[in-house]
Amino acid sequence: MNAPSTGAQFDLGTLRMHISKMNDRILMRLHDRAGFPLNTPVYMPGAIELPEHPGMSLLDFAILGLERYHASLGRYDYPDQFPLVAEGLPPAAAQRVVDRASAPPAPIAVREQLLPWYVESVLPKLCAPSEDPGTYGETAYVDADLLELINERINVGRGVALAKINSDPSIRDILSDTAALTARLRDSRREVEVLAAVTESARRYGVDDGLARDVFRWVIDRVLELEVVYLQRLTDR
Repeated sequence: MNAPSTGAQFDLGTLRMHISKMNDRILMRLHDRAGFPLNTPVYMPGAIELPEHPGMSLLDFAILGLERYHASLGRYDYPDQFPLVAEGLPPAAAQRVVDRASAPPAPIAVREQLLPWYVESVLPKLCAPSEDPGTYGETAYVDADLLELINERINVGRGVALAKINSDPSIRDILSDTAALTARLRDSRREVEVLAAVTESARRYGVDDGLARDVFRWVIDRVLELEVVYLQRLTDR
């Protein structure tokens, strides 16, 4: 079995500082979304007429539009940025100089878990169960931006996985054992610290702290899953 090539070194301390900032941004966006009602039609394909995109939900339309804009500015030229929309994004309008360390590529879809969880498990607890057609557009925009933040937060797991295997090369010996690899990559003390910090920040941003803990518990679990899958897929290349 070949061990994955980790390329440039990834620093776990630097990544954790970046993660803390993203956590705060997610909490702020959760606060913003709580300011609008549930607005169920936003998530129903075809419920809101989109003449150029028949059968698409307003949420999917907002995600597509936001990622097309980001792509045009060169966001996805950076190796640590991954769109939720897999196809149809334009090239960057201007060439950018990318100086970030590049993790070896391995396609891992986050969208299939992220969107249903957000719509079905988060929004009903976060928002008042009512509708305001006058805020459908604002709702879809905040949703799209929040989902982009959570998607980025989960995908940081690639760099975290490389940082862990760089600091503990013996991880290479258990890559084929999913249970053992999961146990080795899990940092329970760090998880407790993150959830405690999230709880404190949630109160500061006016977000229900129980919901915030649930959100970040789910995110932490998805990050760990991604770390495992990422290292195993690099091995299988």
